[in-house]
Amino acid sequence: MEKNKILYFFYYFLSFSFTLTAFGVTDDFNRIDTTYSTDGSTIGANWVSADSSDKFSISGNELLMDTVTAPGILYNNAQQTLSGSGSNFTLSADVAGRVSNCWQGIVFNYQNASNYYTLRFKTDTTGYQLLGFTNGGVAVVASGNASAAFTAGTLYTLMVVSDTACRFYFTIQAAGSSVVLNPVTDVEDTGTGGRFVGGYAGLYSGSQPSGVPDARFDNFNLESFSKPKPAGLLVALTTKTLPDYEILESIPVSPVWSAVNVPYAMYTGTNQQFVAFYDADLQMVAGQRSLNSHEWTFQKLPTWLSRWDSHNYIEMMLDDEGYIHISGNMHVSPLIYFRSEKPYDVTSLKQFTMTGEKELTTTYPVFFRGPTGELIFTYRDGSSGSGDQIANIYDPVSKTWRRLIDSPLTDGQGLMNAYLQTPPVLGSDGWFHLSWVWRDTYLADSNHDLCYARSKDLIHWETAAGTPIELPLRLDTPGVIVDPVPVKQGMLNGNGKIGFDSQGRVILSYHKFDANGKTQLYNARLEGNSWKIYQTSDWDYRWYFSGGGTIIMDIRIYPVTIKNGELRQSFSHIREPAGIFVLDEATLKPIRSLYSEKWPAELTAVRSVFPEMRTSIMGEKYPQNSAGDIKYILRWESLPNYRDQARPEPWPEPSMLEMYKVKYLSK
Repeated sequence: MEKNKILYFFYYFLSFSFTLTAFGVTDDFNRIDTTYSTDGSTIGANWVSADSSDKFSISGNELLMDTVTAPGILYNNAQQTLSGSGSNFTLSADVAGRVSNCWQGIVFNYQNASNYYTLRFKTDTTGYQLLGFTNGGVAVVASGNASAAFTAGTLYTLMVVSDTACRFYFTIQAAGSSVVLNPVTDVEDTGTGGRFVGGYAGLYSGSQPSGVPDARFDNFNLESFSKPKPAGLLVALTTKTLPDYEILESIPVSPVWSAVNVPYAMYTGTNQQFVAFYDADLQMVAGQRSLNSHEWTFQKLPTWLSRWDSHNYIEMMLDDEGYIHISGNMHVSPLIYFRSEKPYDVTSLKQFTMTGEKELTTTYPVFFRGPTGELIFTYRDGSSGSGDQIANIYDPVSKTWRRLIDSPLTDGQGLMNAYLQTPPVLGSDGWFHLSWVWRDTYLADSNHDLCYARSKDLIHWETAAGTPIELPLRLDTPGVIVDPVPVKQGMLNGNGKIGFDSQGRVILSYHKFDANGKTQLYNARLEGNSWKIYQTSDWDYRWYFSGGGTIIMDIRIYPVTIKNGELRQSFSHIREPAGIFVLDEATLKPIRSLYSEKWPAELTAVRSVFPEMRTSIMGEKYPQNSAGDIKYILRWESLPNYRDQARPEPWPEPSMLEMYKVKYLSK
């Protein structure tokens, strides 16, 4: 297996904190067990030693062995992971030896307690080994010397990947590092009489005098790519690597331009579904179909995508009478807006102005609903570093637009512009919550100052403390700054994601540099009438962005949500496994990690052979017809963003835009 494939598995599967995640069940080991468990329904219900003489205890997030007898092997006796004659699994753990000249590692590929493998290293030496144990015998399957000594007390990530029976790919790395320390990564064991394919996995610690806790284990993870055997299991388990969604149907839409990634639009009504996209000739096209049909009706619109600009996304909304509203293909350019002349009829779409004022330098169109269901449209007038936020409201009787408020919502006074989280988020408290950052120029590192305001009617606004605000919102408006982050300190427009905890308290999520210059996820929570700022992550990575154009995102953060009674937060990170933090609601610190929802391979796999092509999956922004676990999504392929600059030829062929109907599978 290639080195980059090994690293992919490492970054994908490693979790935060000492947590076993397998088959969709998570165990945080927040207890002490000293006897065998009879509860096979819980993965990790009880960890025991191979000879039942060892005990363990939990201190913080560390697994400490109280007494150790050779070979000192811990394993989970409720875990059957592999099936058939093949083996497909990934195992990883962070391991630290606490004393010198001691072996510690992981054990895996059990068929029973006498047949297994151990990947281990020896502290204060460079030595490592892969051992094969068969019916009481032991053989060194592979061994070598790392590029540096394994320091006592330092966590090292041990990872094993197998996709063929008794063939293993393994890496040893300092935890949090991408540098592989071991030169041997590919081993096939045919000499120990093994050929064992399944069972259990766990932790290994070499012997030390009684009472010496000689090893620490964090981040234990086991992931199987095979369905469990139907017979002989203590409990039927569902592998987490199975998709979270089932595809119910797929519907081709149209070939689309694929040399740059631009978000499209979709809207599902009670009986009809609508899309808007750029076709293979870069022309904007609107389409519709009946939900019981795969046949589309298309209408080409008189606007063409600027070939390389990822800002020119498309927005679409239907009003209460079924008239279609579309806006898009704008980046500091005249307003482009279409409205249908007949309800639910894309063929009747015509181009209109809105108010006719401040519509020459528009960007970032957004449709949303007001406090009583009014159709509202907001956009930026001006350019990055010098722009105002405009809001219009639609009159369905006269079919005309007017200003929602007399002044702009925000005013950069010619020195900056506000990048808002639009649309404002309506909370259970009846308030619309709005956050934004300021940006001084077109350069991405000129973002600063996270701000907040709220409103009941989108016309009268106030601070978090309840003080009325005089519009427009400016940097010097009293009481709106949440965190005065300076320029060039790791804040980006798009920060300030809005969510709520179980008490309904608003939380703003963003990233900035910590005291050491590393990029961290922060959450600011409104507690009473003031903000309290929490550092949630502890990442060892600095993401410094600069320049203009569409940024390649090393880190993405999402708002906190409540699910299954837990406060959760999704994220993606170039150096960390994308996933979900489960947060302690008091401290907003991660308790454990979960895997991000997984799409079927049919959706995620890139079909194009053109270099660098990627898959885009987009859900509905305004889901109107989501029946329980049913979702509609769009899928297409394109090259990644190129900072809005022209790519040299050759360019990829158009890809097929497809509509998928999927169902969430309860795990």
